[in-house]
Amino acid sequence: MAFTAQWAQGSRRSRARYRSPGDESVLSGMVEEFDEALQVSFWNQARRALNDCAEVDSFKVAFAELVFGLTQKYVPDAEDSGFETCIDVEGGVFSEQIRRAFDKDYNLYLERAARRLHVLRRRSECYEKRAATTQSDKFERQRGTKAKDSEEKRTMELIFWLAVMFDTLSAAITERPVTVSDEESQENGMADLAEKKGNTENEKPGDRWNDRAIIKRHQKLAPLRWPCPEDSISRELRDAAPVKVLLFRKITRLQTLSSRGARGPAIEDAIQDALSVYRHWNMTYGPLFQDCIQHHSSLPSKVQSWYVCLLGHWLLAAMILADCVALVDEQGLGMAAQAQGRTEANLVASLRETSSRMVSDLARVSAPQEGDVGSFSELHPAIYEGAVLTEPWTMVLIRSFAMGGTLLLQEATGLEPSGRPAHFPEDLFSRCEDCIKALWYLGRKSSLSRQVAGILAGGLQEERLKMFGFGAHFTRDQGSAVHSQVEVM
Repeated sequence: MAFTAQWAQGSRRSRARYRSPGDESVLSGMVEEFDEALQVSFWNQARRALNDCAEVDSFKVAFAELVFGLTQKYVPDAEDSGFETCIDVEGGVFSEQIRRAFDKDYNLYLERAARRLHVLRRRSECYEKRAATTQSDKFERQRGTKAKDSEEKRTMELIFWLAVMFDTLSAAITERPVTVSDEESQENGMADLAEKKGNTENEKPGDRWNDRAIIKRHQKLAPLRWPCPEDSISRELRDAAPVKVLLFRKITRLQTLSSRGARGPAIEDAIQDALSVYRHWNMTYGPLFQDCIQHHSSLPSKVQSWYVCLLGHWLLAAMILADCVALVDEQGLGMAAQAQGRTEANLVASLRETSSRMVSDLARVSAPQEGDVGSFSELHPAIYEGAVLTEPWTMVLIRSFAMGGTLLLQEATGLEPSGRPAHFPEDLFSRCEDCIKALWYLGRKSSLSRQVAGILAGGLQEERLKMFGFGAHFTRDQGSAVHSQVEVM
């Protein structure tokens, strides 16, 4: 109920349109605040229930923790970082305001679920091994084999891999260690291969965390392009999802090595390992996702929803990878020759530029359009206006749009890390506003998204005023005017 309450309807906030004027006195406070009250009530009840069950090792509890880990906590307006705070400080501080807002949104429930499922899986495996060694007759051994292939066993494995996927994304995004190690989260075939080799430290890059199972299973002669049958594109999106997780996993490895102070070949190997996954995606799936953005309105509703969530996650991974590589090179952790080559090739700036522009394109096509253009009449009223509203893990898309908008704004003002001045600032401002609009609509079910949209909009408006010679700061009236445009009712 806490998860579904995020899409609660009935207040002005759920029906508001981007930049639509409104008179707050039209609706009573009780009607306007009903959705928020519902979210807060169910979220608090769910948290209490899960904390009461914290010592119960159950797959049901673990799955409930997974679902609750995807649920956004409602942040009252009084806890917002404040629009005026953002606009009263010299340039670039809006990104720090966004970072603080994200820090407040952190929760431990995905980690708890992954750890619990890891323990339950280990117990199950130990039980099966003990049973296999104690079974004396052929009938008992056959029954044990059948139990290993049972529906319950397959369901357990599915939930475990769901937890590994969520934990991997969460770890890379929040820069924390993964809960389940690489050795403990390999597919069975990869684990057996590593066990035969005996030393996982010296394995080849292609044999690392599920690379063989994920990438080499889906080698293609040519990328799929739209138009194509719906079954074909659905299958392609299914194949692409594990590759997205693989890149996040490579990022966690690079983050771990960097935090440990590793240097030289180990760092370079981790960078190349991640870049190889990035290149594989671009060659295999990149053209299809470009087609999806270009022909968004003609795609089936299921495909729209699926590709928007998948691509939004992937682009966030690409931008995080760029930050990791930039940090490694700034700290001199890699090898000098390779770092110089990346600088000359403008690798980090290229990753950021490509990803941020694609994020803005995704925001533009997936957000609700004027006049209900592109809406899905067959879907629930809470999500039918735009594909961006169908994302179940809102936090990932919020971070993707926020990071893309921040990079675009920094580039437009000549403050991006590469130091290149922007040649078309108004185009970049417009792209940043596309990201703000998507965040604004995600604010229908996430108060964090509403808060981030306001902060980013403040930074955008301030930079526009600077460009047109109105000075480096807002007046309070100017700030209030802009804030009213991005405030979610």
